[in-house]
Amino acid sequence: MQNNRREFFRINDEALVVYHKRRGHAEPRDATLEQLDTALNTAINLAWRDNPTAAQALGLLNQKLNYLRQGSLSLPPGLEPIPVNLSGSGIAFTTSERLAHGTPLELVIGLLPAHSLVTVHGQVVADSRPVPECPGRWYTQVAFEGDEAQREILIRHVVQKQQKRPHSN
Repeated sequence: MQNNRREFFRINDEALVVYHKRRGHAEPRDATLEQLDTALNTAINLAWRDNPTAAQALGLLNQKLNYLRQGSLSLPPGLEPIPVNLSGSGIAFTTSERLAHGTPLELVIGLLPAHSLVTVHGQVVADSRPVPECPGRWYTQVAFEGDEAQREILIRHVVQKQQKRPHSN
């Protein structure tokens, strides 16, 4: 997994993030729901280039559906976006607790502006380290595992964001 991480573009972004430590293996999401999520996110990403207003409307509908959908994890109301470093292979963000290397996590990531929810499993790749300018915050890096459909949504999001930033490397 470590060697594959460099094959993906990374972006600095803002996202809504909720995580929980995993114990054991979670059941895979319903395949039909996963296919619908993938198709809807593809449509939103394609529409964004040609018609941002329509893409925003689709994103709002997606947000509404995700709100109504009851899953093992959800985003609490009023959650604020946080800075993240994101790719199709992993995410780095700050947490309010120190997480040890190898800690298995389940994450729900709300991608903005479409409010698409992506649920992924991952593992902390190094012990969290303190953020000097933010006491009580820990910089945490997570490598994603499995669920290619969810990772594909992340990859499309990263590519879309890169297209909007013509001067970024």
